[in-house]
Amino acid sequence: MGGNALAIVNVEDGDFAKPGDFIESEVKPGLITSLKSNFSGLSSDLDSTLRSADTLMNSLNDLVIDESNQGLKSTIAELNASLKSFQVLSSTVQNVIDQNDEKELAEVSAPMAGAMMKDYPQVELASRFRNRGSKLVRRSGTELYVKEPRVAFADSTFFEMFGVELLQGDTKTALVKPGTLVLTKTAAEKHFNIENAVGQILLLDNNDTYEVTGVMNDFPKNSFLRNHTILMAMSGYDDSKEDEWGNHNYPTFIKMVPTAKIEEFQEPLQTMVGRYVIPWVQQFFPGITEEQFIASGNYLNFSTMPLTDIHLPRHLFIGEFFWITDKL
Repeated sequence: MGGNALAIVNVEDGDFAKPGDFIESEVKPGLITSLKSNFSGLSSDLDSTLRSADTLMNSLNDLVIDESNQGLKSTIAELNASLKSFQVLSSTVQNVIDQNDEKELAEVSAPMAGAMMKDYPQVELASRFRNRGSKLVRRSGTELYVKEPRVAFADSTFFEMFGVELLQGDTKTALVKPGTLVLTKTAAEKHFNIENAVGQILLLDNNDTYEVTGVMNDFPKNSFLRNHTILMAMSGYDDSKEDEWGNHNYPTFIKMVPTAKIEEFQEPLQTMVGRYVIPWVQQFFPGITEEQFIASGNYLNFSTMPLTDIHLPRHLFIGEFFWITDKL
């Protein structure tokens, strides 16, 4: 919404919301909000400074005509005011830079996966997730709800990317159609026998209807997907189809062709900023260049991480699933 991302963070305390409860929240600016704030503040301060400078020049002009002590005092006062204005502007610029602290994200924007597949022949496959926290799930025709703690949207390429097989269903079609989902064995058995799972209808949060198209084994406890019990078809999630480069909500995995060298991919990957992000920003700031974007204190550095490097407790990237470890 206007460059802002709305996120509801799941809290697994076992409590359910009741009428009259309030959801605690905090507002964090999106890319466009941050840019607007940064630029509008700078623009206002710059305008004020230029006005002061203009007034100073007029006063100096008058001083040539008025050589009296009063004229000199007035000009010196204008000079002091202008110097203070320039100091404020300098401070504002520094604050803009200071406020854009480096944040390391494990998520990118929705269209990036498709753009990499289109632009780079060395990318063989791409697959995205979109975490949705917990969901209340019930089988159609029943009143029993079961809370599933970890639910996500996933691209249909998920099975090929990670080599996941299905106990029931077909990996080639399981997550292709909107409104379909795949459950883990444990999640499926809460509602029906897994042999009869495919074709069953489930309601999520009493609003969204999904058809079960597959059942898979539970993820290992040392998997970054551990505790995820339901994967829903990404094709049914409208946000995933938006050409929105300002919000970063999608953990994205790529598989390179065997001959590709990942270290040689980092520089071409960074060119996506100028090719996609800046044109998107220009919708809101016509004419802004990548150089101006960076000079204003905003930057975006894309990089890759090997799947095998997600291991053991260490620095956690924002949006990351879980560390891979056999200790919970």
